Amino acid sequence: MTHEIGEGAVQSLYDDYLGLESDLRSTPSGLAALSRSYPKHLLLAAASSLEDRVKRLVSQIFERDGTDRLATFVSKRVMARSYHTLFDWKAGSARGFFSSFGDACGQAFKTELQSNRELKEQHEAFMRLGQLRNLLVHNDYASAPVELTPKEIMNKYELALGFVDRIESFVVIN
Repeated sequence: MTHEIGEGAVQSLYDDYLGLESDLRSTPSGLAALSRSYPKHLLLAAASSLEDRVKRLVSQIFERDGTDRLATFVSKRVMARSYHTLFDWKAGSARGFFSSFGDACGQAFKTELQSNRELKEQHEAFMRLGQLRNLLVHNDYASAPVELTPKEIMNKYELALGFVDRIESFVVIN
């Protein structure tokens, strides 16, 4: 699965933010309100987009490489109801997700993560967005601060998309 930076709903939300920020520069109170609330919206959109991409990717892998029954089970019971249990959000690690496909897959991911700086950055961005999403939705959304700017969220989102694009290379044996 490939992605194109600059396209899609998350990018559109970020573009909206940039337009609003520009319009509100002469209104400090409006700009302050935007700066308090918009990072939350953008963070949830980015994390939701990543979740959707992972769920679709895993379902597609099982549709293509498994049986119809297995694909249906994975889609309805695993991906639809258990996505947030697939990753260790608190520890910031996706190794358990890969280990779910077998020890060899988990080990291959661990080895590559240790030696590949780009993968490590992508993994960290993916996990961080998921962590922040969980903190936001499982605490008081209205008062929970988001310490990232919209630009930082977009930078992490773009890196995290690269991580999602790599999942299949670990999961599918060629």
